[in-house]
Amino acid sequence: MRAGLISLLLLAAGFAQAEVQVAEPYVRATVPGAQMSAAFATLFNPEDDERHLVAVSSPVAKQVELHDMVVSPDGVMNMQKVEQITIPAKGTLMLKPGSLHIMLLQLTQPLPVGTEVPLTLTFDNGQQVQIQATAREVKPAGHHHPKS
Repeated sequence: MRAGLISLLLLAAGFAQAEVQVAEPYVRATVPGAQMSAAFATLFNPEDDERHLVAVSSPVAKQVELHDMVVSPDGVMNMQKVEQITIPAKGTLMLKPGSLHIMLLQLTQPLPVGTEVPLTLTFDNGQQVQIQATAREVKPAGHHHPKS
C-alpha cells in the first residue's frame, strides 16, 4: 500500500513538472487611490510545445489585461493590450517593466510594499497556476498607457 502511494505521488510530481512554472512573481507597489498596477514574473515552459498565457485574474483588480510595448507611428512607446503571451517550447519568458507584463486595473485596494497579491494565471491548455506576488517598488519604464 505504501509503495503504491509513493509511486502515485511520484507519477503526479512528474505530471506537475510538465506544466508552466512561475518564478519570482511581484507587483508594482501603489499609493492609496491608485487605480492600476502591474505584475511581473519569469515563466518557464518545460513542454515540447509552446504555451500561451491567455488570462489572469486577481481579487485585488476588477479587470486584468495582458500588455506589451509597441512603438506608435510618432515613435512613442505605448503599452497595448494583447490577447495572449507566448512562452516558447522548453523556454523561458520574462514579464518585466517596459516589456510584456500583466496590468491590474481598477484596483480594489492599495498595494503597499510587502502586500501579497494572489494571481491566477490561465494557459491555453486549461492549466491554471495560482501564485502570490509580493508588492515592491518598481521604477517606471518610461512608457504610456493610452486612454481606453
